[in-house]
Amino acid sequence: TAEPATVFIRTYRLRTVDGSYRWFRMRAVPVHSAGRVVEWVGTETDVDDRMRIRERLSVLAEATHAMNAALDPERELVALAEATVPQFADVCRVFLLDPDPLPPQGQVAEGAPAEGPLSGRRAVTRRAAGVPPIPASAERFTFPAEHPLVRCVRSGSPSLDTVPDTSGQWRVPQEQLQWGIDVEINSLLIAPVFSGGAVVAALMFLAGGDRSPYTADDLALVRELASRASAAVENAMAFQQSREVSLALQKAMLSEPPRYPGVEIEARYRPAAAQLQVGGDWYDAFTLPGGDLAVGVGDVEGHDLPAAAAMGQLRSMLRGLAHDSHAAPSVVLARLDRVLSGLEVTRFTTLVYGRLGISGGRAVFRWSNAGHPAPILVGPDGDARLLTSRVDLVLGLYPGTRRHDGVAEIPPGSTLLLYTDGLFERRRDHADAAGRALLDLVRRGVPLPLPEFCDHLVRGTIADTGDDIAVLALRVAESG
Repeated sequence: TAEPATVFIRTYRLRTVDGSYRWFRMRAVPVHSAGRVVEWVGTETDVDDRMRIRERLSVLAEATHAMNAALDPERELVALAEATVPQFADVCRVFLLDPDPLPPQGQVAEGAPAEGPLSGRRAVTRRAAGVPPIPASAERFTFPAEHPLVRCVRSGSPSLDTVPDTSGQWRVPQEQLQWGIDVEINSLLIAPVFSGGAVVAALMFLAGGDRSPYTADDLALVRELASRASAAVENAMAFQQSREVSLALQKAMLSEPPRYPGVEIEARYRPAAAQLQVGGDWYDAFTLPGGDLAVGVGDVEGHDLPAAAAMGQLRSMLRGLAHDSHAAPSVVLARLDRVLSGLEVTRFTTLVYGRLGISGGRAVFRWSNAGHPAPILVGPDGDARLLTSRVDLVLGLYPGTRRHDGVAEIPPGSTLLLYTDGLFERRRDHADAAGRALLDLVRRGVPLPLPEFCDHLVRGTIADTGDDIAVLALRVAESG
């Protein structure tokens, strides 16, 4: 026997007598007689308000998530446009405005013009499938004072227009007006985006075709979208400004390597890719009073302004201690560790510091390692190997730790490489595969001139952590 029919529920859109669409929900139950369904009894309910509330909440959530995932103000606004089309709008346009020479209404100085045209540097458009491109849409734009977008920006409040302008009052180009008629645009919403108290962008949402005209509830949604966009843009711009200052500060501290007879020196620094942060990786090279070349590469824990500040302090202290002493690198690092602890600059720090001396055509490198990746030496034959020596404890933990030195001869034509773990570190590395891959990367690039060699290393990094990268390479001139 067939299973008895169950409750039938369906939600769908239905076109009403005025030509608009509304959501309805049908619920029906079967009436049985002699084991058969003889009729269905049910209801049909207008659930349009409920469905639209659910859609608006979904649009708000998706747009907020999309903006939060972007990394700069413009991408945030483009992400918002992409999240609202086609669920909420047939077309969304983002207008990035030039600085407005006029203050908002109510703040106009006596005798100054109340209105004026509005221009911008870029317009971004997202269209639903099947909607033709808007004609005469250039990246730069100018709107006359009569256009609703200008009124919205001047007032600082979102606006809703439910009747398309066919009177020419908005002074829209004829081809754009015809496009709106062809697409059957029935309403538009416009909202300003603020940053630093000024309107920096405007959002425009267009509804057309079978989409119902926007309502006051949709205007409330757009007001909330614009508010969240303003907060996101404000935060992103503050972050970008902070990062630019940080990178400028970090670049100023990472000075160009000096000229040193018989040795070519190149350095590279790339900040962390993850969230575009600055960090504590650094390099340094300077000439000591006795004639040796001092070199160092270090990594202060963290990827933020405090890490960069600690890096600057540590680098300056190392320079001062090294320049004022003829002691071995291990002694300099021991003194540095004590100073760091005494001044409470105690962030977890790894460091390789050494001095290269050339006498009688013989180059010797002496170094001390505080928990840092080992230097790499590439001989004249192109073979790369780690310079193994005792690796001591990182700086900033136990300042009384005894430290040790390593010594290696650097033959003419050799390349000495110091670097941070951002060049090769992997989240999952079994049996030191990353270390072997790094040596292979070095071997492939060492025939290149030293600047191209350093670029090859940074560009071809085998790391997957998105960490800072600092590289310091020294190439000893060939004899004769």
